[in-house]
Amino acid sequence: MSKADQAHSADQLDELRFMALIDMLSHSTMVALGKITNPQTGEQEIDLQQAQGSIDLISMLEKRTKGNLSSREKSHLEFQLTNLRMNYLNECSTASKASPSANKSTTEDASTGDKNSESSSKKAASSGDQRSYTDKRSVSND
Repeated sequence: MSKADQAHSADQLDELRFMALIDMLSHSTMVALGKITNPQTGEQEIDLQQAQGSIDLISMLEKRTKGNLSSREKSHLEFQLTNLRMNYLNECSTASKASPSANKSTTEDASTGDKNSESSSKKAASSGDQRSYTDKRSVSND
């Protein structure tokens, strides 16, 4: 195998590793959103604060790797972030409908939020939907 082939092979392996990292972070976010059963407890649990932190982490990776990703890596990262953000907004909407009075004290409005945040997931979340940072509840599998 020539050095060029080895370099190409190493690049492909790194590409797969990067996408696997994004998939692992996405999976843990989906667990925090209650979309996947928590493997440690065997139950679906919702922790919107943890989900938001994971989305922000993936968003930071997107920002820090901008211009350094292959087209496959970029597409994969964008797809996962979009999917996670949509699921996050869905859970926020569900949480605010389930307990509107509890959310008034635990939600951060866009007008009082961190104005220096560059996280597009926060921008998406604050564009009309409210975020609950203390919502932890079990969801029945029935």
